[in-house]
Amino acid sequence: MVATQVMMDATILLKFLETDDKMKKQNKVFTISAIIITFIIVGLVISINIISKVEATTYKIGVIAPLTGEAATYGLAAKAGLDFAVEELNIKGGVLGKKIELVYEDSMLDNKRAVSIMNKFVSVDDFDVVIVADGSGPTLAVAPIAEANKVLMIGTLGSTPELNEAGDYVFRTVPSDSAQAKEMARIVASLGLDNVALFYVNDAYGVGIKNKFEEDFSGRIVASESFEHESADFRTQLIKIKDADPEVMILVARKELPTILKQMKELNINLTIIGSETTKDADLIQKAGSAAEGMLSVYYAKAEDYVNYKDRFVQKTGKEVPVYSEYSYDGVMVLAKAIEKAGSFDVETIKSELYNIRYLGATGVVSFDESGEVKDKPFSIFKVKNGNFVEIEI
Repeated sequence: MVATQVMMDATILLKFLETDDKMKKQNKVFTISAIIITFIIVGLVISINIISKVEATTYKIGVIAPLTGEAATYGLAAKAGLDFAVEELNIKGGVLGKKIELVYEDSMLDNKRAVSIMNKFVSVDDFDVVIVADGSGPTLAVAPIAEANKVLMIGTLGSTPELNEAGDYVFRTVPSDSAQAKEMARIVASLGLDNVALFYVNDAYGVGIKNKFEEDFSGRIVASESFEHESADFRTQLIKIKDADPEVMILVARKELPTILKQMKELNINLTIIGSETTKDADLIQKAGSAAEGMLSVYYAKAEDYVNYKDRFVQKTGKEVPVYSEYSYDGVMVLAKAIEKAGSFDVETIKSELYNIRYLGATGVVSFDESGEVKDKPFSIFKVKNGNFVEIEI
C-alpha cells in the first residue's frame, strides 16, 4: 500500500512538473507575443506621429463650384483664379509654414448638391474654411450651414443681395447685385430712356437683380418676363415684351444669351439691351454673332492692380485670364492675409481679422463691411462693337 501510494504521489509530481514546464513554455510564448505586439504598437504610434507631422504642413480648404453642367464656364474660371493664388502662396512657403491645399467638389449649380457637399465638408472633412465659387442659388443655400457650424465661408461668385443677411461667418469678394441693379438703373436714366422691359433667368441671381432694379428705377416697367435654366425657346416671352413696346431691356442671362439675341433679331425686336455682368462673355458674344452688336454689359471695373494680375497669370499659364477668376483669386489671398495677421489658424481670430482687413488685390482694395460684404466696387460699361467688347462711358 505504501509503495503504491508513493508511486501515485510520484506520478502526480511528474505530471505537475510537466504541467509547470508547459506553463513556463506558454508564458515564454505569451511574453514574446507581448513584446512583438508592443513593438507593433510603438511602430504604429511613430508612424501616426510622422503622418501627423506631414499633414500638419498642409492646410486644407473646401471649395464648392460648378465644374460641370450649364455654369461650368464660371466654375472653371473661378478654379483657375483659386489655383493660381494657391500656387503663388505655396511657392513662397504657404501660410504660417503650411502649404494650402484646395479640395474641390462639383455642385453642378444645384442647390441640393451644394448643401450635401457643405455638410460633408463640415461634418466629415472637418474643414474650418470653405470657399463657395458658385452661383447665387447654391451660395445662398449653403450659407446657413456655414453660419450654424461656425465655419468661415468666402463667396467669390454668388452675388444675390440676400447673402447680406447670412451671418457673421459669411464673406464675399464679389459685389452684391444691389450695386449692379443700381448701376443699370443709372444707365437707363442717363440714356434718357423711360419704358423698361425686364427679362431674367428664374433663379436667385436673376430674381435678385430684378427685385433690386424695381426698387431703384424711377421710370416705367412695361414688361417683366422670366425664363428657366437651359431653355431653348424664348419666343413666347419675347413677343409679350415686343407688344409692350419698351425702349430698353434689362437682360439677366448666362449661356442662354446667344439664343435670346438671335430670337430677338428673328422677331425684329430692336431696342437697347443692358445685360448683367454674366453677359460680358466673349464666347457667348461670338456664338451670338451679329445679333449681339450694340448690346451693353455692365461689369466690375478693372482695378489698377488687375493688369499686374493679368500679366502674371498669362506668363504662368500661357492662357488669357478667364472672366471672374480675379474675384476667386482675391478670395484666397484675402484669407491668407487674414491668417497671417491672426498668427494662427483659429477661426474666431481669422474672422476678426477679415472684418478689419484692407488688402490690395487683383480687384482693387478688398475690405468688408459689418455684413461681410466687399466694399466700394465700381462698375464699368461695355458695348459690343464689331464682335468685341469696348469699354465706354455713359
